[in-house]
Amino acid sequence: MNLSTNVKPISYLADEVYEKALSLFNILALGQNQIETGLFRSAGDVFADLDKD
Repeated sequence: MNLSTNVKPISYLADEVYEKALSLFNILALGQNQIETGLFRSAGDVFADLDKD
């Protein structure tokens, strides 16, 4: 068994990019679920509340 051809180096950078992409997909899925169930406010309502302060 030749270890130099059978063992692949771990790419921590690639793993970090993968984890960040997976996190973004999860956030998008949560947002889509909230939109489908009606758990959101319009941007106009949010900005109107911010203007009150």
